[in-house]
Amino acid sequence: MSIKSWNIVLVVALLAVLAIGGAFLYKSGTGRSSEAAKEQEAQVAVREQVAKKRYEAKKVLYSEFEAALNGFIQELDQEARAYKALRKVYMDLIVPVNLRAPEFVVENHNIGVRTNMELQLQMEKIISMFTNTDAKMRNLISRLPDDEAERASAQWKSLQDEQAEMYLQFFTADQDIFAKVQQLLGFYYAHRADMSIDVARNSVDFATPENQATALAYQKEIDVLKQAQAAMMRAERS
Repeated sequence: MSIKSWNIVLVVALLAVLAIGGAFLYKSGTGRSSEAAKEQEAQVAVREQVAKKRYEAKKVLYSEFEAALNGFIQELDQEARAYKALRKVYMDLIVPVNLRAPEFVVENHNIGVRTNMELQLQMEKIISMFTNTDAKMRNLISRLPDDEAERASAQWKSLQDEQAEMYLQFFTADQDIFAKVQQLLGFYYAHRADMSIDVARNSVDFATPENQATALAYQKEIDVLKQAQAAMMRAERS
């Protein structure tokens, strides 16, 4: 074989080896690329799963806060309704038609003492609801992520600022009103033999001018206090 022919054979052999090696390297590279892609997809799936779990956990925590907030609002509404009903009973004790007999005056006086105490307890219960619930709300808020915690804290603070202050002002005014109502009931009780009721005019009348003047003064003071309370609540809501 000539040198030229031998060189040709070597070249052909070398090309074959390179071809086989290239094919092997291609398959090997393709395999590694496929494995890397699968690994990347797995990592993405893990991150998505973690993000989903975090979102679900955050959603559960915020739902728990909202449920607690709504529960508080509902309970507050129930207690406020109970107070309103009791308050009406108390204020009706001085309505003239409910005093049309001496025995009614005695009964209303006794009911007034008891109802006044019940109203004081109901006031305290409602105001204490804000204090007692605050610790629970703060605990829930502390478990929320920063952005959700900020939003939840703002909601709770807004409710406290608006509702707690409103109830406190209303109850403070009621304290003054109830004090005068109780004085009037005591006056009616002490002078029931001197009083009569004009149902047509819806008035309480006394035979003694001094008693008449005193009763009218009490009634006037109560009306003034009620008007001031109503004006204050209108201003609070505006």
